[in-house]
Amino acid sequence: MRSTLASQGLPLSEEASKPMLKALLDVQKLEMQEAAAAKPTSARLVTNMSFDERAMEQQMEASKKRNQRMLDAISSYLTVEQRQALERQQEAQLKLQEAQLRMMRAQGADMSGVYFMNGGTAMAVQASQ
Repeated sequence: MRSTLASQGLPLSEEASKPMLKALLDVQKLEMQEAAAAKPTSARLVTNMSFDERAMEQQMEASKKRNQRMLDAISSYLTVEQRQALERQQEAQLKLQEAQLRMMRAQGADMSGVYFMNGGTAMAVQASQ
């Protein structure tokens, strides 16, 4: 996040960094508590080693909620321009995830060895024959 803002000429001030970090940690702690109570879709995505469209859609929705929570938690420490820069970065990540999902749909159901990870990174793994 710091590098995203700095690369766009909108660096975080030192006085905003510490309370913002605490706010982010609080959000992360809440998410971890919720994840412990919920059915783990991420684990299913990784262990199945196959394309699971519904799970990927759920993961994208979870990413949207996580992004919104993060922005809500730190907005009071950001300038309008900084918040907009983070929103643009988050939107770009979500668009990448959506593009990956469309690509996988277009390639059909045989997507063995493809993972869909948090942050929009897809990794292809060759299955040993």
